[in-house]
Amino acid sequence: MTTLFVVLSFAVSTVLAQTSFICPENNGLFPDPEQCDLYYVCVDNIATEELCPDGEVFDVEDVNNSKCKLPYDVDCGNRLFVQPPSEDRDPKCTRANGIFDHLDPEVCDKFYLCDKGTAHEMSCVETLVFDNVIGTCVRPTELSPEAKVCVQEAPEAKTIDGFSCPATIELGPTGLNQAHPLFPHPTDCRAYFSCFFGTDLVKRGCPEGQVFDTITLTCKGSEDVPECACWYGCNEDSKCPESCNADCSCPTNYTQILKMNRFILLCSIIGVCLAKDGEEEPGFQGPSFEFTCPEPNGRFRDEEQCDLYYSCVDGVAKAELCEDGYFFNDALRNHESCQLGLKDCGDRIYVQEPDPERDPRCGRANGFFEHEDPNVCDKFYLCSKGVAHEMPCNPGLVFDIASSTCVFPDGVSIDARVCAKDTRTFEEGGEFQCPKEEQFLQGVRSAHPVYAHPSDCRFFFSCFDGKTPQKFGCSESQAFDDNTKTCKGVDEVPECACWYGCKEDSQCPDSCNADCSCPTA
Repeated sequence: MTTLFVVLSFAVSTVLAQTSFICPENNGLFPDPEQCDLYYVCVDNIATEELCPDGEVFDVEDVNNSKCKLPYDVDCGNRLFVQPPSEDRDPKCTRANGIFDHLDPEVCDKFYLCDKGTAHEMSCVETLVFDNVIGTCVRPTELSPEAKVCVQEAPEAKTIDGFSCPATIELGPTGLNQAHPLFPHPTDCRAYFSCFFGTDLVKRGCPEGQVFDTITLTCKGSEDVPECACWYGCNEDSKCPESCNADCSCPTNYTQILKMNRFILLCSIIGVCLAKDGEEEPGFQGPSFEFTCPEPNGRFRDEEQCDLYYSCVDGVAKAELCEDGYFFNDALRNHESCQLGLKDCGDRIYVQEPDPERDPRCGRANGFFEHEDPNVCDKFYLCSKGVAHEMPCNPGLVFDIASSTCVFPDGVSIDARVCAKDTRTFEEGGEFQCPKEEQFLQGVRSAHPVYAHPSDCRFFFSCFDGKTPQKFGCSESQAFDDNTKTCKGVDEVPECACWYGCKEDSQCPDSCNADCSCPTA
């Protein structure tokens, strides 16, 4: 892949098309031998020339199911040439389709997702940076040699709600060191903190109706955590006259605290007032409020709704909503202040309704979401403007909805999807030792190289940082392809075509080898 992009720098103006292509077979799709985005459709031994959309290349790995894809997981080999870039594309797009570096040379944590010539600015998950070589966000230490590098100042210790990650090693409930230790929130039963690798502080929350248990470090029903049994409301037999504490005791000072509910926010934005049950209530106006600008000019957050903010001009405030899936980041209020997947909204717990026109696979119009198949954990959807793009994790990783990125299976958050054990397996590397030689995939050094199991077609090893082996397994009915370093159907991996059993036309009397040959004895 690296060779392809080097040649493109002086070959994009040349399109090498075969004028008299000879079909290898009567019918099928076949690549041009020199141009990676050019292919031929053969019908009754007559060839018709076809071009992939600008930015995509023709993938020949899946015979008879070949199609045009983004180049990040396609090996063009000696097919070095491509068509010229589309002239009517957005100037932020190197090509009409693809994922490209941000134009600002000092911005590495954002990128452009280009679709049919239209650029959509996307943000990496916090602490990650974009790598244009592989088309995804990675840790700064895992960047490809050719990737864009920004000068970054050493970050200050992060603090959320007065909490910072401690410097000491934390032991979990079983007495073992925690790679990503968890800590309870000091005042909020539902919230807790995760210190990724002991340093990167993230505030998380349990599902509605649950609270964080400080003993087991898991989310449980409030009734199972005595100190938070009444977090969501007093019990029916409560003796408290108006309200109660989280542990169900009565407050010493009964002071009614009025909070502006979400239906009032909707009323102020769209002019339709909703009752608490969500039905429209004619004539209901709710408590009136008027936002007061802290400064004459600027953007300022709403105190309860995370995707609502106010634009102040000469002291006059105007309510504004971020795009669905984006949230207002108070730290960036004088710049591009709506951020995708903001993890820390604090007490701003309300958001707008999801866009009804979005793809049903998208939880919101913009963001990262789990795959619709409950048994698929190694793929996810990147949603932009309501359009879902299916994205794969790197081999051995699974998608974590809480962090919106792909992680090792033993590092997923408690809110992440867990696939059935017979679908994706994981265990320690056992006796396998990671080779000392670096591994390159399509010309790019692998940060976590992957190796086939020596005797089991379904399994493979991933060497974290090239040192620590972990054993993974492909889904049932699939085998590991050592050429592409991915899991595929056994029919696409010749040396493992009969791993799950002989074919119907097998000539072997009792059993067959993984490659469908008959045992010698």
